Formats: sequence, structure tokens, C-alpha cells
Amino acid sequence: MANIQRIQVLVVMIISLRIQIALLQAETIASYVHPNISTLKSIVRITNRLGDDSTLNLHCKSPDDNLGLKILAPNKSWSFTFRPNIWGTTVFYCHFTWPRGHSTHFYIYDDIRDDGVRKGNPCIDCTWHIDQNRPCRFNQKTNLFDLCYDWNK
Repeated sequence: MANIQRIQVLVVMIISLRIQIALLQAETIASYVHPNISTLKSIVRITNRLGDDSTLNLHCKSPDDNLGLKILAPNKSWSFTFRPNIWGTTVFYCHFTWPRGHSTHFYIYDDIRDDGVRKGNPCIDCTWHIDQNRPCRFNQKTNLFDLCYDWNK
């Protein structure tokens, strides 16, 4: 009876070791496919910097998620988190409106533009200031909001 128990314990240990090895191999393979393969969450933070005491209405969505309408008072922020997909095609689009008929849109996260792993300017924490002229992202290299883009057409 003691021999059977020893054999059972040995089998369980071998199975456990094989599972651990398989998980380590899967992690290694995944990191070769894409460096931030669904392990790192990104955060997008949007701040109303319109000036002139205007509220900012925004409605953000991706092909998979509709984040709904948000209304930001002057100098207030809103944020959301997500995991970029392994294919490098994650996008979040926002429609912005503010008083006096202003309406525009912008891809607030575009994996091709914002993937810092490939481009050397990480957007794990994507912090944006939205003003009346254009959206500007915080640049971790310069500590300024100097990554500015035109509104999407």
C-alpha cells in the first residue's frame, strides 16, 4: 500500500512539473509573438482643456466596446483601461463635442500609432489633453504634452 501512495505522489509531482514547464514555454512563445501579449493593461486618460469654461462631451468606443457618453467639466478627467490585442490592431475612437456647435473625432488609441513597445514611446498610460485646436498626448520622454495630432477627418 505504501508503494502505491509513493507512486501516486510521484505521478502528481511529475504532472505538476510538466504543467509548470508548459506554462513557461507558452509565456516564452507568447512574448516572441508580441511583446505585450495581453499581459499589460493600458489606460487612456482624457482631460478637458478646452478653456473658456466649456464642458466636453465625449463618446468613445472600439469595434468591441461602447464606453458610452461622458461629460467632462473644465479641467476634469475620465479614464478607461483595456488590454491591447495580440494582433496589434486595437483602436478606440472618440467623438468630441463642445458648445457652439463644435463636433470632431479622434482615434484616442491606435495600436499602430501608440504601440510604444515597437516605437520607443510607450502608451501604457496614455494621458491626453483635449483643447479646441487638437488632442495632445503626454510624452514620457519630455514630460510635456507635446505629442499633438490633427483631428481625424
